[in-house]
Amino acid sequence: MTKSTSLAWRKFKERYLFDASVCDKCGRTVFPKRMVCPGCGGTGFSGKKLSGMGKIISWTKISSPPEGGMPYWLVLVELADGVRVFGQFEAEGGEPEDGLDVTPVFRVLRKEADGGIIHYSYKFKKA
Repeated sequence: MTKSTSLAWRKFKERYLFDASVCDKCGRTVFPKRMVCPGCGGTGFSGKKLSGMGKIISWTKISSPPEGGMPYWLVLVELADGVRVFGQFEAEGGEPEDGLDVTPVFRVLRKEADGGIIHYSYKFKKA
């Protein structure tokens, strides 16, 4: 088996399947998965698949992205599961606005030069 950064990245399925954890002690849903509950300090967790459906509660435009990047929208989404998540917003549907219903999509964030690593993550689009 070949070792690579992309292979190691794919082993963390919560990064692309939108999986969270529920604390066995206090019932708090946390995303991404953690070793210790930020609410009660518990260390036992059960898995939970997040619905992904949510509403934008805040947003901003990143006008000065890293070198070689294009400006993009960053949104804070409150999911129906009660979890708040940051992510980029796909602007083809217009600009983000407070209260807009969104859903996550898995996309390429950037590609490193000369055949380097392709970085994937979730973004949000208008539902």
